[in-house]
Amino acid sequence: MVTSRSSVISSIAYRGPSRPNPLSFTPPYGIRSTRLLDVSLMCTAPTRSRRLACIARSMSCVNTPAASPYAVASTCASAASNVSNGTTEMTGAKISCDFHGSEILPGGKPKSFNEPDVHSLITKLHANGGLAGFDLANSIFNFLLPSGSVLKLDADSSLGGLGGYHGSVHVKKGGVNSTLYYSVGVFSEFLPNGNENGIVAFDKPWKNVVGTFYHELNEYRTDADVDDAIKTNNNDFLGWMSRQGEEIGDNPISASQGVLKKVFAEVKLTGKKTTVPVQFMYSNFVHGAEGPIAKPHA
Repeated sequence: MVTSRSSVISSIAYRGPSRPNPLSFTPPYGIRSTRLLDVSLMCTAPTRSRRLACIARSMSCVNTPAASPYAVASTCASAASNVSNGTTEMTGAKISCDFHGSEILPGGKPKSFNEPDVHSLITKLHANGGLAGFDLANSIFNFLLPSGSVLKLDADSSLGGLGGYHGSVHVKKGGVNSTLYYSVGVFSEFLPNGNENGIVAFDKPWKNVVGTFYHELNEYRTDADVDDAIKTNNNDFLGWMSRQGEEIGDNPISASQGVLKKVFAEVKLTGKKTTVPVQFMYSNFVHGAEGPIAKPHA
C-alpha cells in the first residue's frame, strides 16, 4: 500500500509563480543582512507550497554532460532526532548530516521526469530492499536527473524555471508503515539551443546542482511534512513557514527578484580555503537571507 504527499521547493518561473491559489512572491523589501522582511515561524499553512522560483537572466552558456544515463541517487542522514518536522532545528539543537554515498541507477535517460515518476522510483527501491539499513525517518534520498532531462511538477517545468522539489511517500512493507523522504533536482544548465533548463545560478552546472540540493536539504530539515499540514489543515505539521507561505529557502529567492547572486554564492568551508556553492537561507536574526557568519548569533 502506498500513499503519497509532496512538499516542493517553490520556483518563480519566468512567467511568475503558478499555484492553485497563488500567493504573492513579490517581496516588499530587499534581502540579506537587513531587518526588512517581516516573516515569522509557524504561520498559516499555504494552500500549496511546492515551487522554487527563478526569473530569467542572461548568463554565459556552459554545457557539461551529467554522469548518469538515468539518475544519480544519493542519501543524506541526519544525526538529530525529530528532523522530519524541523523541531530540533527550531529549538537550537545541533544538527549534523552525513552523506552516505551515491550510485547511478539503471535505465535509459528519461526525456522528462515528474512527481509520479519519483514516487514510483523510490517506492520500488524500498520494496526491492534498495533502502535497507537506512533510518528512514531521518534520511532523505536525493535524485539527480541527467543532462537534458526535463523535470516537471503539475503544470510547471524545468524549462520554465523549476529547479527541484522535495517530498515524501508513505509506504507499508511487511506490516510496517514508513515514510520515505526524497528530493529530485534537474541538471541545471543552458541547453545547446540556448534555453535554460532549471536554475542557472553559477558558472558551471555542477555548482547549480549543489546549490539546488543544498536548498532541498535545508527545507527537508525544516519543513518536511508541509503537505500533511495542507491536507489536514493542522499547522502542527509545519516546520519553518513564512506568512507568505514560503519555505526557508524559497523566501530568499523570491526576495532576490531574479538577482540570484544575492542569495547563491560560493563560500569557504570552515577552516579551509576551499569554496563550495550554496544558497543563503532565511535568518530570523536579520529577517532576511544571511550567509556564513563567524560565530552563531547570541
